Amino acid sequence: MRGREKNRESRQEPRGTILEMIRQGTHSPRSLIGASRELRKRDTDAEFALWSMLRNRQLLGLKFRRQHQIGSFIVDFCCLELKLVVELDGARHFEETFQIYDASRTEKLQAMGMTVVRFENEQVLLNMKIVRGQMLRVIRELRELRS
Repeated sequence: MRGREKNRESRQEPRGTILEMIRQGTHSPRSLIGASRELRKRDTDAEFALWSMLRNRQLLGLKFRRQHQIGSFIVDFCCLELKLVVELDGARHFEETFQIYDASRTEKLQAMGMTVVRFENEQVLLNMKIVRGQMLRVIRELRELRS
């Protein structure tokens, strides 16, 4: 079995010391770089599927980054040109603690001028056409606002 396929078998939402530090706010900017790299190695099936659509400027020629640091956060995907953040929410994000954290994080990212769009992992895995359509709509709106 190849490395990537082997890693995909046990893919879950990443957990670990550095990620807990980030959630608790006890991390340093340097630790975020390592966390970003680790997250890119341990993507979920939904992240893998969405990245397949976004990478190499496949969506309207826009450059997207994955597991990218913005301020004190690591976002799942972003397009810096449009100040667009795309977050994928797995099962853990439906827990009250994570909902509060996600709302606070979204507020802070919006205060930095970012537009935040959220999709559930299942949406991405089961309805990629709908996700793509929603992404295209948001991109059109952002382009209109910025022109």
